Amino acid sequence: MKKILKLTTAKLRMLELLATEPAIRIHRTRKQGDYTWIHKDATAKSITQALHGLFVDGLATVANDNNDMAVITDRGLEILGRCPR
Repeated sequence: MKKILKLTTAKLRMLELLATEPAIRIHRTRKQGDYTWIHKDATAKSITQALHGLFVDGLATVANDNNDMAVITDRGLEILGRCPR
């Protein structure tokens, strides 16, 4: 049985942004959990909460070659009605 996704406006906007360019994780200190995710085209200063929601839903993931870069998944592209890569 497929899980029904409930996308908020913020999550949908974040998907659209990730479809154009990856988000970047900025580490504020050396502490493991002290970071924020940003995207150059986002209106909000931090997109961490929306992006974590996309991670949980399987619509975004970290890049294979860079753990500080978040990218859209094929499933995320399907949600937007775009062909997966």
